[in-house]
Amino acid sequence: MGLAKFEASHPGFVTSLLFHLISESQALGGSLLDEFWQSLGKCHPRLEKNICKLSASPELISEDDVCSMLFKGVPVAKFNYAPIVYLAGEYFGLLLRKPASSE
Repeated sequence: MGLAKFEASHPGFVTSLLFHLISESQALGGSLLDEFWQSLGKCHPRLEKNICKLSASPELISEDDVCSMLFKGVPVAKFNYAPIVYLAGEYFGLLLRKPASSE
């Protein structure tokens, strides 16, 4: 099942996942967040402009507002998910290879 088809059958899942990834990344210091923004910007040219606007915002933005601001002017049919999927695969791979801590 393609990501667009999955999103159509699970409305809001992908945008919610993106929102929580951003929130957690900020809490961890931002290096993952920087990589995320860079990868997301490669998904569609309009996203780079929207990312700059969001990054410049000094206030906390709600999940719904983040998504609408981020994807404003980005046609779903032209969105290239490959850079985000690649980034997620890289990080999940690292997590799977990392040995569990013994407590």
